Amino acid sequence: PKGQRVGTVPVKTISCAGLVAAYGRPHIIKIDAEGADHACLESLRRVGAAPRYLSAELPNILRDGTDPAVDLVSLLASMGYANFKLCRQSLYNARTVVAVDQETNLSNLIVSRQGLGLGASGPAGEAASDWVAGPRWRSAS
Repeated sequence: PKGQRVGTVPVKTISCAGLVAAYGRPHIIKIDAEGADHACLESLRRVGAAPRYLSAELPNILRDGTDPAVDLVSLLASMGYANFKLCRQSLYNARTVVAVDQETNLSNLIVSRQGLGLGASGPAGEAASDWVAGPRWRSAS
């Protein structure tokens, strides 16, 4: 019933390394695992299955400090990645919506962070554009 807890639901899971074992090494991976990105990358590193291109979110430096970001860059370097692009995902997943108040009938423009479902992360790999360097790759060293 609406508003009542329903308990737990078992969900079958598979590691990123398990996906590689089942389907082969991918050319590109976009990881957005809400806090489990590091675990996915670690599983790929353990089996030596780093794809040519990888897209992952940087940790929130303002909220969590710099250590998680440094750990991520160190892990990526240990996987053989030497170049990177920092891309502003919000350029591709923001949309403007006209909101109408149902009581006053007044309208207001609202920017939503919800994507349109059309590749909302933006281009990847060679096609990605670094927010500072444009189409060029930056060295991690």
